[in-house]
Amino acid sequence: PRGGRRGGGPGGGAPPPRGGGPPPPRAAPPGRGGAPPPPPPAATGPAG
Repeated sequence: PRGGRRGGGPGGGAPPPRGGGPPPPRAAPPGRGGAPPPPPPAATGPAG
């Protein structure tokens, strides 16, 4: 925790990998741009 052996403190150099801080946020997967979502199924009207 606190950045391992190097880093972590002020002026302590580059923090080593897997240092004390929280993990970086995961990038959200890219969405499928372009096509709109399929429309909901149309409700059938009463029989005429």
